[in-house]
Amino acid sequence: HSVTHIMLLHICLVIGHLIADDWNVGLFIYSMLQACIMITVCSFCISELKKIGINRRYRLLVFVYFIASPRIQNYLFLATKAAIYAAALLAFIMCFYCIIANRYKKYHIVCFVVALIVMLLFRNDNKYLLILIFMLTAVLIKKCRKWCCIMIPCILVVMYCYVSIFLPFCEITPGSKREMLSIPFQQTARYLRDVPDDEITEEEKTAINSVLDYDVIKTQYDPERSDNVKNTFRETATSDDLIRYFKSWAGMLYKHPGIYIQATMNNVYDYFYPCGRPAGRYTTSFSDNCMDYIEWKYPDMHFGFHYNPNTATLRNLMECYDALFCLPIFSLILTPAFYSWGVIICSIAALRRYSLNAFCVWLPMLITLLICIAGPCNGWYFRYLYPVAVAFPIACVIHLK
Repeated sequence: HSVTHIMLLHICLVIGHLIADDWNVGLFIYSMLQACIMITVCSFCISELKKIGINRRYRLLVFVYFIASPRIQNYLFLATKAAIYAAALLAFIMCFYCIIANRYKKYHIVCFVVALIVMLLFRNDNKYLLILIFMLTAVLIKKCRKWCCIMIPCILVVMYCYVSIFLPFCEITPGSKREMLSIPFQQTARYLRDVPDDEITEEEKTAINSVLDYDVIKTQYDPERSDNVKNTFRETATSDDLIRYFKSWAGMLYKHPGIYIQATMNNVYDYFYPCGRPAGRYTTSFSDNCMDYIEWKYPDMHFGFHYNPNTATLRNLMECYDALFCLPIFSLILTPAFYSWGVIICSIAALRRYSLNAFCVWLPMLITLLICIAGPCNGWYFRYLYPVAVAFPIACVIHLK
Protein backbone atom coordinates (compact mmCIF):
# COMPACT_ATOMS: atom_id res chain seq x y z
CA HIS A 1 0.00 0.00 0.00
CA SER A 2 1.35 3.41 -0.97
CA VAL A 3 2.63 5.71 1.78
CA THR A 4 0.72 8.65 0.25
CA HIS A 5 -2.65 6.95 0.55
CA ILE A 6 -1.99 5.82 4.11
CA MET A 7 -0.98 9.37 5.11
CA LEU A 8 -4.08 10.88 3.45
CA LEU A 9 -6.31 8.45 5.32
CA HIS A 10 -4.43 9.19 8.55
CA ILE A 11 -4.78 12.97 8.12
CA CYS A 12 -8.54 12.68 7.52
CA LEU A 13 -8.94 10.51 10.63
CA VAL A 14 -6.96 12.97 12.75
CA ILE A 15 -8.99 15.94 11.44
CA GLY A 16 -12.25 14.14 12.26
CA HIS A 17 -10.97 13.34 15.75
CA LEU A 18 -9.89 16.95 16.35
CA ILE A 19 -13.18 18.39 15.10
CA ALA A 20 -15.64 16.02 16.72
CA ASP A 21 -13.55 13.80 19.02
CA ASP A 22 -14.71 10.91 16.80
CA TRP A 23 -12.57 8.72 14.55
CA ASN A 24 -15.69 7.74 12.62
CA VAL A 25 -16.13 11.36 11.48
CA GLY A 26 -12.59 11.22 10.10
CA LEU A 27 -13.43 8.17 8.02
CA PHE A 28 -16.54 9.99 6.76
CA ILE A 29 -14.36 12.97 5.74
CA TYR A 30 -12.03 10.65 3.80
CA SER A 31 -14.95 8.92 2.06
CA MET A 32 -16.53 12.21 1.02
CA LEU A 33 -13.19 13.61 -0.16
CA GLN A 34 -12.59 10.52 -2.28
CA ALA A 35 -16.11 10.65 -3.74
CA CYS A 36 -15.74 14.35 -4.56
CA ILE A 37 -12.43 13.71 -6.34
CA MET A 38 -13.98 10.98 -8.50
CA ILE A 39 -17.14 13.01 -9.27
CA THR A 40 -15.04 16.07 -10.20
CA VAL A 41 -12.80 14.07 -12.56
CA CYS A 42 -15.76 12.34 -14.22
CA SER A 43 -17.45 15.73 -14.73
CA PHE A 44 -14.22 17.19 -16.12
CA CYS A 45 -13.87 14.36 -18.64
CA ILE A 46 -17.48 14.61 -19.85
CA SER A 47 -17.00 18.37 -20.26
CA GLU A 48 -13.80 17.78 -22.25
CA LEU A 49 -15.57 15.27 -24.50
CA LYS A 50 -17.94 18.04 -25.51
CA LYS A 51 -15.03 20.36 -26.32
CA ILE A 52 -13.40 17.82 -28.64
CA GLY A 53 -16.67 17.33 -30.50
CA ILE A 54 -18.06 14.05 -29.09
CA ASN A 55 -21.76 13.60 -29.91
CA ARG A 56 -24.17 14.40 -27.07
CA ARG A 57 -25.66 10.88 -27.15
CA TYR A 58 -22.25 9.33 -26.50
CA ARG A 59 -21.59 11.77 -23.67
CA LEU A 60 -24.94 10.84 -22.16
CA LEU A 61 -24.04 7.14 -22.34
CA VAL A 62 -20.78 7.83 -20.50
CA PHE A 63 -22.70 9.85 -17.89
CA VAL A 64 -25.20 7.01 -17.37
CA TYR A 65 -22.37 4.47 -17.12
CA PHE A 66 -20.67 6.42 -14.32
CA ILE A 67 -23.93 6.74 -12.41
CA ALA A 68 -25.32 3.24 -13.01
CA SER A 69 -22.25 0.98 -12.78
CA PRO A 70 -22.60 -0.78 -9.41
CA ARG A 71 -18.87 -1.35 -8.97
CA ILE A 72 -18.04 2.32 -9.50
CA GLN A 73 -20.64 3.17 -6.86
CA ASN A 74 -19.35 0.42 -4.59
CA TYR A 75 -15.71 1.54 -4.74
CA LEU A 76 -16.56 5.23 -4.46
CA PHE A 77 -16.57 4.98 -0.64
CA LEU A 78 -14.03 2.17 -0.27
CA ALA A 79 -11.08 3.29 1.86
CA THR A 80 -8.41 2.03 -0.52
CA LYS A 81 -5.98 3.57 -3.01
CA ALA A 82 -7.92 2.20 -6.02
CA ALA A 83 -10.57 4.94 -6.25
CA ILE A 84 -8.26 7.99 -6.16
CA TYR A 85 -5.79 6.26 -8.47
CA ALA A 86 -8.63 5.46 -10.91
CA ALA A 87 -9.64 9.15 -10.93
CA ALA A 88 -6.02 10.14 -11.64
CA LEU A 89 -5.77 7.62 -14.50
CA LEU A 90 -9.02 8.94 -15.98
CA ALA A 91 -7.76 12.55 -15.92
CA PHE A 92 -4.38 11.41 -17.28
CA ILE A 93 -5.97 9.66 -20.28
CA MET A 94 -8.21 12.63 -21.10
CA CYS A 95 -5.38 15.17 -20.93
CA PHE A 96 -2.92 12.79 -22.65
CA TYR A 97 -5.24 12.56 -25.64
CA CYS A 98 -5.65 16.34 -25.81
CA ILE A 99 -1.86 16.75 -25.80
CA ILE A 100 -1.01 14.12 -28.44
CA ALA A 101 -3.93 15.25 -30.65
CA ASN A 102 -2.69 18.87 -30.34
CA ARG A 103 -5.98 20.01 -28.78
CA TYR A 104 -4.51 21.09 -25.48
CA LYS A 105 -4.59 24.34 -23.50
CA LYS A 106 -2.58 25.40 -20.46
CA TYR A 107 -4.97 23.81 -17.98
CA HIS A 108 -4.56 20.45 -19.75
CA ILE A 109 -0.82 20.55 -19.00
CA VAL A 110 -1.49 21.41 -15.33
CA CYS A 111 -4.10 18.63 -14.96
CA PHE A 112 -1.81 16.19 -16.77
CA VAL A 113 1.13 16.87 -14.44
CA VAL A 114 -1.06 16.64 -11.31
CA ALA A 115 -2.61 13.36 -12.53
CA LEU A 116 0.84 11.96 -13.34
CA ILE A 117 2.18 12.81 -9.86
CA VAL A 118 -0.87 11.29 -8.15
CA MET A 119 -0.44 8.14 -10.24
CA LEU A 120 3.20 7.86 -9.17
CA LEU A 121 2.39 8.41 -5.50
CA PHE A 122 -0.65 6.11 -5.27
CA ARG A 123 0.71 3.04 -7.05
CA ASN A 124 4.25 1.79 -6.49
CA ASP A 125 4.44 0.10 -9.91
CA ASN A 126 3.28 3.12 -11.91
CA LYS A 127 6.80 4.28 -12.72
CA TYR A 128 7.00 1.28 -15.07
CA LEU A 129 3.57 1.98 -16.53
CA LEU A 130 4.32 5.64 -17.27
CA ILE A 131 7.79 5.01 -18.68
CA LEU A 132 6.36 2.36 -21.03
CA ILE A 133 3.58 4.73 -22.12
CA PHE A 134 6.01 7.51 -23.00
CA MET A 135 8.50 5.15 -24.66
CA LEU A 136 5.85 3.62 -26.93
CA THR A 137 4.28 7.00 -27.66
CA ALA A 138 7.70 8.35 -28.67
CA VAL A 139 8.10 5.44 -31.08
CA LEU A 140 4.60 5.69 -32.55
CA ILE A 141 4.01 9.47 -32.78
CA LYS A 142 6.92 11.41 -34.20
CA LYS A 143 5.67 14.88 -33.22
CA CYS A 144 5.53 13.79 -29.54
CA ARG A 145 9.00 12.23 -29.50
CA LYS A 146 10.88 15.16 -27.96
CA TRP A 147 8.22 15.74 -25.30
CA CYS A 148 8.13 12.03 -24.35
CA CYS A 149 11.93 11.86 -24.15
CA ILE A 150 11.83 14.74 -21.63
CA MET A 151 9.08 13.08 -19.54
CA ILE A 152 10.95 9.79 -19.02
CA PRO A 153 13.98 11.23 -17.13
CA CYS A 154 11.62 13.55 -15.20
CA ILE A 155 9.69 10.49 -13.92
CA LEU A 156 12.92 8.72 -12.99
CA VAL A 157 14.20 11.78 -11.08
CA VAL A 158 10.89 12.22 -9.21
CA MET A 159 10.78 8.54 -8.22
CA TYR A 160 14.45 8.53 -7.20
CA CYS A 161 13.93 11.56 -4.94
CA TYR A 162 10.79 9.99 -3.47
CA VAL A 163 12.13 6.47 -2.90
CA SER A 164 15.79 7.18 -2.13
CA ILE A 165 15.57 10.52 -0.32
CA PHE A 166 12.09 11.30 1.02
CA LEU A 167 11.09 7.83 2.30
CA PRO A 168 14.42 7.12 4.08
CA PHE A 169 14.32 10.63 5.58
CA CYS A 170 10.88 9.79 7.03
CA GLU A 171 12.24 6.40 8.24
CA ILE A 172 9.71 4.53 6.10
CA THR A 173 10.52 0.90 5.33
CA PRO A 174 10.98 0.18 1.60
CA GLY A 175 8.64 -2.26 -0.14
CA SER A 176 9.54 -5.94 -0.34
CA LYS A 177 11.13 -7.51 -3.45
CA ARG A 178 8.43 -10.19 -3.31
CA GLU A 179 5.79 -7.82 -4.74
CA MET A 180 7.22 -8.26 -8.26
CA LEU A 181 7.60 -12.04 -8.06
CA SER A 182 4.04 -13.37 -7.94
CA ILE A 183 4.33 -15.35 -11.19
CA PRO A 184 7.58 -17.29 -10.49
CA PHE A 185 6.61 -17.92 -6.86
CA GLN A 186 3.23 -19.37 -7.90
CA GLN A 187 4.95 -21.53 -10.51
CA THR A 188 7.43 -22.85 -7.96
CA ALA A 189 4.70 -23.65 -5.42
CA ARG A 190 2.60 -25.53 -7.98
CA TYR A 191 5.70 -27.37 -9.19
CA LEU A 192 6.44 -28.61 -5.67
CA ARG A 193 2.80 -29.60 -5.24
CA ASP A 194 2.54 -31.59 -8.49
CA VAL A 195 6.00 -33.13 -8.90
CA PRO A 196 7.12 -36.10 -6.75
CA ASP A 197 9.73 -35.22 -4.13
CA ASP A 198 12.31 -37.60 -5.61
CA GLU A 199 12.38 -35.53 -8.82
CA ILE A 200 13.48 -32.40 -6.97
CA THR A 201 17.25 -32.25 -6.49
CA GLU A 202 18.96 -31.16 -3.29
CA GLU A 203 20.42 -28.18 -5.15
CA GLU A 204 16.90 -27.07 -6.17
CA LYS A 205 15.60 -27.52 -2.63
CA THR A 206 18.43 -25.43 -1.18
CA ALA A 207 17.98 -22.70 -3.79
CA ILE A 208 14.22 -22.48 -3.19
CA ASN A 209 14.58 -22.62 0.59
CA SER A 210 17.01 -19.70 0.57
CA VAL A 211 14.24 -17.50 -0.91
CA LEU A 212 10.97 -19.18 0.18
CA ASP A 213 10.01 -21.50 3.01
CA TYR A 214 10.33 -24.80 1.16
CA ASP A 215 8.41 -26.81 3.77
CA VAL A 216 5.41 -24.47 3.76
CA ILE A 217 4.74 -23.19 0.23
CA LYS A 218 3.46 -26.53 -1.09
CA THR A 219 0.67 -26.61 1.50
CA GLN A 220 0.05 -22.85 1.41
CA TYR A 221 -0.36 -22.74 -2.38
CA ASP A 222 -3.62 -21.07 -3.50
CA PRO A 223 -4.05 -21.36 -7.31
CA GLU A 224 -5.85 -18.00 -7.56
CA ARG A 225 -3.89 -15.86 -5.13
CA SER A 226 -0.14 -15.69 -4.61
CA ASP A 227 -0.17 -13.88 -1.25
CA ASN A 228 0.09 -17.10 0.77
CA VAL A 229 3.24 -18.14 -1.08
CA LYS A 230 4.73 -14.62 -1.12
CA ASN A 231 4.27 -14.39 2.65
CA THR A 232 6.89 -17.11 3.05
CA PHE A 233 9.48 -14.96 1.27
CA ARG A 234 12.68 -14.60 3.27
CA GLU A 235 13.40 -10.87 3.50
CA THR A 236 17.02 -11.72 4.32
CA ALA A 237 17.49 -13.33 0.88
CA THR A 238 20.47 -11.81 -0.92
CA SER A 239 20.96 -11.11 -4.62
CA ASP A 240 23.05 -14.29 -4.88
CA ASP A 241 20.20 -16.28 -3.30
CA LEU A 242 17.79 -14.90 -5.89
CA ILE A 243 20.20 -15.72 -8.73
CA ARG A 244 20.48 -19.33 -7.52
CA TYR A 245 16.70 -19.49 -7.14
CA PHE A 246 16.09 -18.32 -10.70
CA LYS A 247 18.63 -20.80 -12.06
CA SER A 248 16.70 -23.60 -10.37
CA TRP A 249 13.42 -22.02 -11.52
CA ALA A 250 14.65 -22.10 -15.14
CA GLY A 251 15.80 -25.72 -14.81
CA MET A 252 12.40 -26.79 -13.46
CA LEU A 253 10.69 -24.87 -16.28
CA TYR A 254 12.70 -26.91 -18.80
CA LYS A 255 11.65 -30.19 -17.15
CA HIS A 256 7.90 -29.42 -16.71
CA PRO A 257 6.83 -26.33 -18.71
CA GLY A 258 3.17 -27.40 -18.55
CA ILE A 259 3.05 -26.92 -14.76
CA TYR A 260 4.34 -23.36 -15.12
CA ILE A 261 1.73 -22.56 -17.79
CA GLN A 262 -1.06 -24.02 -15.63
CA ALA A 263 0.10 -22.06 -12.58
CA THR A 264 0.02 -18.78 -14.50
CA MET A 265 -3.30 -19.46 -16.24
CA ASN A 266 -4.95 -20.54 -13.00
CA ASN A 267 -3.95 -17.22 -11.43
CA VAL A 268 -5.39 -15.01 -14.23
CA TYR A 269 -8.16 -16.84 -16.10
CA ASP A 270 -10.95 -14.67 -14.67
CA TYR A 271 -9.49 -11.71 -16.57
CA PHE A 272 -10.28 -13.49 -19.85
CA TYR A 273 -13.13 -15.97 -19.25
CA PRO A 274 -16.36 -14.29 -20.49
CA CYS A 275 -18.63 -16.51 -18.42
CA GLY A 276 -16.51 -16.25 -15.28
CA ARG A 277 -17.40 -14.98 -11.85
CA PRO A 278 -18.63 -11.40 -11.47
CA ALA A 279 -16.22 -8.87 -10.04
CA GLY A 280 -16.12 -9.09 -6.26
CA ARG A 281 -17.85 -6.35 -4.30
CA TYR A 282 -17.58 -5.02 -0.77
CA THR A 283 -20.96 -5.59 0.85
CA THR A 284 -22.37 -3.77 3.87
CA SER A 285 -22.02 -6.91 5.97
CA PHE A 286 -18.38 -7.30 4.90
CA SER A 287 -17.67 -3.71 5.98
CA ASP A 288 -19.48 -4.29 9.28
CA ASN A 289 -17.28 -7.31 9.93
CA CYS A 290 -14.14 -5.28 9.14
CA MET A 291 -15.18 -2.52 11.53
CA ASP A 292 -16.01 -5.04 14.26
CA TYR A 293 -12.62 -6.69 13.73
CA ILE A 294 -10.83 -3.34 14.15
CA GLU A 295 -12.72 -2.71 17.40
CA TRP A 296 -11.71 -6.16 18.65
CA LYS A 297 -8.10 -5.85 17.48
CA TYR A 298 -7.46 -2.36 18.91
CA PRO A 299 -9.82 -1.92 21.88
CA ASP A 300 -7.66 0.79 23.51
CA MET A 301 -8.05 3.09 20.49
CA HIS A 302 -11.86 3.33 20.77
CA PHE A 303 -12.21 3.92 17.02
CA GLY A 304 -15.98 3.46 17.03
CA PHE A 305 -16.22 2.92 13.25
CA HIS A 306 -19.85 2.28 12.29
CA TYR A 307 -22.51 2.99 9.70
CA ASN A 308 -25.20 5.59 10.29
CA PRO A 309 -28.23 3.56 11.51
CA ASN A 310 -30.61 6.12 9.96
CA THR A 311 -29.47 5.21 6.44
CA ALA A 312 -29.81 1.43 6.76
CA THR A 313 -32.78 1.40 4.35
CA LEU A 314 -30.74 3.18 1.66
CA ARG A 315 -27.89 0.69 2.07
CA ASN A 316 -30.32 -2.21 1.71
CA LEU A 317 -31.73 -0.64 -1.47
CA MET A 318 -28.21 -0.41 -2.91
CA GLU A 319 -27.66 -4.08 -2.11
CA CYS A 320 -30.86 -4.91 -4.05
CA TYR A 321 -29.79 -2.66 -6.93
CA ASP A 322 -26.62 -4.70 -7.31
CA ALA A 323 -28.74 -7.83 -7.83
CA LEU A 324 -30.16 -6.32 -11.08
CA PHE A 325 -26.76 -6.75 -12.68
CA CYS A 326 -26.98 -10.51 -12.34
CA LEU A 327 -29.37 -10.42 -15.33
CA PRO A 328 -28.08 -11.22 -18.86
CA ILE A 329 -26.37 -8.36 -20.75
CA PHE A 330 -26.30 -6.20 -17.58
CA SER A 331 -23.98 -8.76 -16.02
CA LEU A 332 -21.30 -7.90 -18.61
CA ILE A 333 -20.51 -4.73 -16.66
CA LEU A 334 -19.54 -6.90 -13.69
CA THR A 335 -17.42 -9.36 -15.69
CA PRO A 336 -13.68 -8.61 -15.61
CA ALA A 337 -13.26 -10.29 -19.02
CA PHE A 338 -15.57 -7.68 -20.59
CA TYR A 339 -13.00 -4.95 -19.87
CA SER A 340 -9.96 -7.09 -20.67
CA TRP A 341 -11.22 -8.14 -24.09
CA GLY A 342 -12.62 -4.66 -24.73
CA VAL A 343 -9.18 -3.11 -24.20
CA ILE A 344 -7.42 -5.79 -26.29
CA ILE A 345 -9.88 -5.67 -29.21
CA CYS A 346 -10.01 -1.86 -29.34
CA SER A 347 -6.21 -1.63 -29.18
CA ILE A 348 -5.88 -4.05 -32.10
CA ALA A 349 -8.59 -2.17 -34.03
CA ALA A 350 -6.73 1.13 -33.52
CA LEU A 351 -3.49 -0.39 -34.81
CA ARG A 352 -5.26 -2.03 -37.76
CA ARG A 353 -6.69 1.35 -38.81
CA TYR A 354 -3.32 2.98 -38.08
CA SER A 355 -5.08 5.34 -35.66
CA LEU A 356 -2.08 5.98 -33.44
CA ASN A 357 -3.76 8.63 -31.28
CA ALA A 358 -6.50 6.13 -30.41
CA PHE A 359 -3.96 3.39 -29.70
CA CYS A 360 -2.02 5.68 -27.34
CA VAL A 361 -5.27 6.34 -25.44
CA TRP A 362 -5.60 2.57 -24.89
CA LEU A 363 -1.94 2.17 -23.87
CA PRO A 364 -2.39 3.00 -20.14
CA MET A 365 -5.17 0.42 -19.83
CA LEU A 366 -3.34 -2.17 -21.91
CA ILE A 367 -0.25 -1.90 -19.70
CA THR A 368 -2.44 -1.90 -16.55
CA LEU A 369 -3.93 -5.19 -17.77
CA LEU A 370 -0.42 -6.63 -18.14
CA ILE A 371 0.38 -5.51 -14.59
CA CYS A 372 -2.83 -7.24 -13.42
CA ILE A 373 -1.64 -10.45 -15.07
CA ALA A 374 1.66 -10.15 -13.20
CA GLY A 375 -0.23 -9.36 -9.98
CA PRO A 376 -1.14 -11.59 -7.06
CA CYS A 377 -4.90 -12.17 -7.57
CA ASN A 378 -7.36 -13.48 -10.12
CA GLY A 379 -9.78 -11.17 -11.95
CA TRP A 380 -12.66 -11.50 -9.49
CA TYR A 381 -10.54 -9.43 -7.09
CA PHE A 382 -11.59 -6.31 -8.95
CA ARG A 383 -9.48 -3.67 -7.23
CA TYR A 384 -6.59 -4.08 -9.67
CA LEU A 385 -8.80 -3.81 -12.78
CA TYR A 386 -11.05 -1.08 -11.34
CA PRO A 387 -9.09 1.83 -12.94
CA VAL A 388 -9.57 0.18 -16.35
CA ALA A 389 -13.33 -0.16 -15.75
CA VAL A 390 -13.54 3.53 -14.83
CA ALA A 391 -11.58 4.79 -17.85
CA PHE A 392 -13.04 2.33 -20.38
CA PRO A 393 -16.07 4.37 -21.61
CA ILE A 394 -14.01 7.56 -21.99
CA ALA A 395 -11.44 5.70 -24.09
CA CYS A 396 -14.23 4.16 -26.20
CA VAL A 397 -15.76 7.49 -27.22
CA ILE A 398 -12.32 9.03 -27.87
CA HIS A 399 -11.57 5.97 -30.01
CA LEU A 400 -14.76 6.59 -32.03
CA LYS A 401 -13.67 10.20 -32.53
